[in-house]
Amino acid sequence: MDSCDIYIYISHFNKCPFDQSNIIQEVALRKSYNLSVDVFSFAILLWEICTLEKPFDGFTEAQHMNLVVQRGYRPKLEHLKLWPVGIKTILSECWETDMHKRPTFREITASLITLKNEYASGLESK
Repeated sequence: MDSCDIYIYISHFNKCPFDQSNIIQEVALRKSYNLSVDVFSFAILLWEICTLEKPFDGFTEAQHMNLVVQRGYRPKLEHLKLWPVGIKTILSECWETDMHKRPTFREITASLITLKNEYASGLESK
């Protein structure tokens, strides 16, 4: 049995050790999807890094399916009080329910570079 077999075995019994918080609607509902699912997942991870919290902490699998997948619940941006508005904008754009409205990684990268440059120039002027 290799690691892939073990993962499938564990997943089959609903005791999967990996965090399902970044699984998106298209994947969970077995709809067709594109690379924008990775954009959604990236934003979940970025939120987790910025807040040092687990998104959807305490949600059962049923709650996650009901609230996140079916109703579009997203992590709270209020937890990013001290972070630039641009980060919040990136997150909310990446969490668009319509996958065609999510930014590409090229757009996300450009936005992050702009934010970095604005922050750096602000530090230089002080």
